[in-house]
Amino acid sequence: MTEREKSETGNKPKIASIDAKIVLLGDTGVGKTSLALRFVQDAFSSRTAPTVGASFLTKVLLISDCKIKLRIWDTAGQERFRSLAPMYYRGACAAVIAFDITREESFKKMQDWVKELQINLSEEIILVVVGNKADLEKFRKVSKATAEDYARNIGALGYVEASAKTGDGIEEIFMNIAHKLNEKRLASPDGMDSSRSPSGGRRLVDDGEGDTGRRCCT
Repeated sequence: MTEREKSETGNKPKIASIDAKIVLLGDTGVGKTSLALRFVQDAFSSRTAPTVGASFLTKVLLISDCKIKLRIWDTAGQERFRSLAPMYYRGACAAVIAFDITREESFKKMQDWVKELQINLSEEIILVVVGNKADLEKFRKVSKATAEDYARNIGALGYVEASAKTGDGIEEIFMNIAHKLNEKRLASPDGMDSSRSPSGGRRLVDDGEGDTGRRCCT
């Protein structure tokens, strides 16, 4: 049967769907908001105000036969909001852990975020380490090799050097996550993954309704 015939008979090809919560974590001022805005809106402002609490943006990607909705949560890096963090990253499928390559202290604080995630979330969460502000190479304080070694040691999906200002590396961060989510979907028995987050919600679960295999991370 041709694609046209399928359409005419109502027998449309099945398209799976993933609804994924992605959380951005890291010290204040590393550019988490700018990373999200560059990816979702292809925009950048040098006057972005510090995030208060959390906010989120959404972008839908099509990977092979799967529609992936990324709900990108941008969290505050200031210490006074630290106690609220677990509420925001609970149920996340993936975490983008960011630091500023020109500030060694931000690299150290990023490691604290990772430790917190490892304590509170499932080992199945996808981690991507991001060194932002790669356009400021001459002011670099954290070497690429150091960051790559760290990402490898914590079992991260990878390390990406990016610049929210120029746009370099931004697509790679989120596309890598999307492809990994789709790989997990394909590897799950019958398209299902019954793993649960500490909050009790299913992560990447098919709801079994209609023709669309829809999965979510809440």
